Amino acid sequence: MKYIRVSEHINEDLNRGWSSWNFGEEGFSGSQDDLLTEIRSIAECGGEFWLSGFNIWIDENTKFDDGFGVVFVDDYEIRELYRNYWVAVDRVNAVNGLSAHELPESLQTIEDIISEIKNNPAKYDGTGDGESFSTESAKVLHSFEFNGKNYHIIEA
Repeated sequence: MKYIRVSEHINEDLNRGWSSWNFGEEGFSGSQDDLLTEIRSIAECGGEFWLSGFNIWIDENTKFDDGFGVVFVDDYEIRELYRNYWVAVDRVNAVNGLSAHELPESLQTIEDIISEIKNNPAKYDGTGDGESFSTESAKVLHSFEFNGKNYHIIEA
């Protein structure tokens, strides 16, 4: 299958192999220790922790765990998207790994794909839930810029 992904950091995305909620926006800036300190501080008196567009309620009954660079707060999986920047991982819409837009199988050539994207910019602009794919054997076939965004055609 071929996919189109809009990204400023495609190699990092492929190496990471997962997508965040809210397009990586509204994350937590700081180290893993800073993140855990913040969560523990809120848990002591009960309160909300804002992350990736979610208001996460934390109190003394909240289960959280950390290890191997992952922090779990109840049902939320929190990972480092970029150095010292933490986000909630999307395991609902991106079950298979990295989010992208699946391309129709009828698009056989790079030129056909680029034409399809330029003729339907709202459909392939990198927003929405999209589909997801495993990055284990994924490879970038072609990258190009359009409307100020970096597009990557990926085969997975």
